[in-house]
Amino acid sequence: MTKEKPIPALVKIGAWLLSLIVFAVGFWHTHLGLKEMHPFAEFTENGSIAIASIILLSILLTYYFAINGSKKALIFYIICGLFFFTFNLNYFYPAYLSRQLVKEEATFLYDTLQNYSNKAQALQKTAGFKGGKEFDDYQRLNQLKDYVVTEVRDLGGFKTNAQKNLNEFNQIMRTYGSNGIQLTNDNSDKVKLAMFYESHLNTEIQNLLTSLSNKGGGLADAANFVQGIMLLDSLQKKYSPILKDSIIPDNSDIKLQDVKLNKQINALQRLVSGINEATSKINKATGKELFKTLEEAQTRNLGKIAHTVASVKQRINKVDTWAMIFVCLLIDLLVPLAIYVLLKRKDEEEPVIRITRPEKL
Repeated sequence: MTKEKPIPALVKIGAWLLSLIVFAVGFWHTHLGLKEMHPFAEFTENGSIAIASIILLSILLTYYFAINGSKKALIFYIICGLFFFTFNLNYFYPAYLSRQLVKEEATFLYDTLQNYSNKAQALQKTAGFKGGKEFDDYQRLNQLKDYVVTEVRDLGGFKTNAQKNLNEFNQIMRTYGSNGIQLTNDNSDKVKLAMFYESHLNTEIQNLLTSLSNKGGGLADAANFVQGIMLLDSLQKKYSPILKDSIIPDNSDIKLQDVKLNKQINALQRLVSGINEATSKINKATGKELFKTLEEAQTRNLGKIAHTVASVKQRINKVDTWAMIFVCLLIDLLVPLAIYVLLKRKDEEEPVIRITRPEKL
């Protein structure tokens, strides 16, 4: 009679210890992956620990009963393990790939900004704004208006520099068929006088936009068109160097707890908002959806479960994405299940008894 050797007690203790270690790792990173959800925020700042503890206790109980032969417990263990996996991934993925995700978004916005700027330049010619002179004049007129109004308000009257700026203003306006305006000190209240001048100068600028709107291109709203084009051009000049020379080449770490205060991520959000403002004006002016509205800067949501799921789906063909998935699978499911299979198989095996008949004499 022969009998298979049972698993040594020391090996069993080691297997359980390994399971407990991966459960502890899963518990802690589940807590970190839940922090951005702020559970029970009205009662405590540690709500994520409470939820992670509930999942951990569920895993320990179901795993124990699964090891001892309950198939139903194994199903519930796998479900709890998937919760661990999801929230662990919500920590590991953004924590270790945050810089790469910011680089990719900055690259996308840089390319988008260049494409939109090139498209806007082509639209200028289509709408009859040849060479961009009208945009330069419009910008200069607004500068001159500000100079005049500022001098009147701060110096209390229509002084020498204000007259000089007004002369240049009128000179530009005459190239578009306007006679210009003549203003004098007719109010002792400098604030009211400044508002008076600003109103008249704005009227002249709006008249210019109306005349430009009537010159061709089928624009329904020349003011929004000009403002949108100028804003987009300003964004291109301001943010292209920031994206290309500062954010994209940067390899410094980004901590999840600092995402809301990160200057680069906030710059990306301001750029997205600016692009949307500029393109919405152009779309409104042309009556067509020529530019697609961008969503908010995705990296401002680093650490949130919705961002992690969407980003993983979008980057599923990337090696670093699969690396994070495998790490979480290993910790939360593969190691405990491997130990379960080994221990359960041995426990279920019955001693093998071999009976041999005595040889005949």
